[in-house]
Amino acid sequence: AFVGSTVSIGVLRAQDPGWILTNVQIVDLERGNVLDARTLHIRDDRIAAIVESPTAVQVAGLRTIDGQGSFVIPGLYDMHVHLATNGDEAAGRFLEGGVLPDRVWSSTIPQGVLGVRDMGFPIDSIHVLARLVRGGNGDASAAPRIWYVGPSLNAPSTLSVPIQAQVADRSAVTAIVDRIAAAGGTAVKIHDRLSRETYTQIAEAARARRLPVVGHIPGLVPIDDVIKERQRSVEHLGGLTHGLLMACSRDSAARQRLVAALVPDDFGRLVRVSMSAEHLTPLLDGFDAAQCTAVARRLREADVWQVPTLLLWKAWASTGPGSSVELAVWQRLNRTMIDITRILHAERVPIMTGTDNIESLHDELAALVGAGLTPLEALRAATVDPARFLNTAAVSGLVKPGFQADVVLLKGNPLVDIGNTRRVAGVVLRGKYHQVSTAK
Repeated sequence: AFVGSTVSIGVLRAQDPGWILTNVQIVDLERGNVLDARTLHIRDDRIAAIVESPTAVQVAGLRTIDGQGSFVIPGLYDMHVHLATNGDEAAGRFLEGGVLPDRVWSSTIPQGVLGVRDMGFPIDSIHVLARLVRGGNGDASAAPRIWYVGPSLNAPSTLSVPIQAQVADRSAVTAIVDRIAAAGGTAVKIHDRLSRETYTQIAEAARARRLPVVGHIPGLVPIDDVIKERQRSVEHLGGLTHGLLMACSRDSAARQRLVAALVPDDFGRLVRVSMSAEHLTPLLDGFDAAQCTAVARRLREADVWQVPTLLLWKAWASTGPGSSVELAVWQRLNRTMIDITRILHAERVPIMTGTDNIESLHDELAALVGAGLTPLEALRAATVDPARFLNTAAVSGLVKPGFQADVVLLKGNPLVDIGNTRRVAGVVLRGKYHQVSTAK
């Protein structure tokens, strides 16, 4: 019998195109169980059918790959990456050539990450991503599926950051949002230094072009504005100005401290203040779980998604600044960000996986499980839920007939141990099989 299909075994004939992946176990992320002994018929870039009892499937003329009992999950999504980073000299080299180098994907695909959302790319080079999405980067089958937002929008500064665009007034906002929309951007990203007025202007301009607003919560923007404008996703629990923590804290002076730190000719001052013990200690002392629960409920009602990037806060807590006092505060900040994530999850705020180029997506999956998600919920945060967010749930995020043939073969059941997502034996991307030799 075919799972989820009305086609019968007799339809698979020698002249049928495609190939079959036999002897696999499908991790059903809708029901939270495993379907044993299945065979996938892959045709072009789609799953044509799923067949039970693979030993009974012997179809002459179709290439066969033995899955050797692997557990099959949908391709994983990293919903916060930077394909061109600040100060990356390689960015200039590959942008000059008009393509992304193979090294960009050298770790992504072997880890089973088959979809990425780029969260900051130079506007003058955004055509590189547009071309790649259209399949114009040589062998496009070797690159994951890509969504991109273009540059982050930030307040004027004397420091120019390639992956950001400075907006001083409404006309500048309109111009850059127009360029992002024309270049195929799927959202407009905001950053930490924006004023409330500019934040609202960006939301209005994006709405006029039917683009969602995503990104940080600027230090000058209260959570009420984020909810009112229905910001589609919040990154890093608000960014380095700790937007959600401020919303969850009784520290009434926190925003005033950030206002004083917004100096146009000192781009780094805001971060130095926001990550200082002097700023963080009263903010953390004022953390109120009940207040945070109320905020989480409002975020859920407004459908404001979260990409916590817990790896970022763990990295800060592990960096080790010069002061032992500051390190202790950063470690406390990390624990509080985990607590906030736990509250968000308990209140059913949608959560997605993202790494910000820090460690691997498997580490973020483990961190989310540590914050209270079950392995099934963490897997959904990397597959089903990103597909919902990106409006592609009709064709991606699950292993089902008619869906895109983007799947990962694992040497262990990830529902039992989320660490098994690291044991990648192979991937199928756009219907093409790639063997991975790192599985243990």
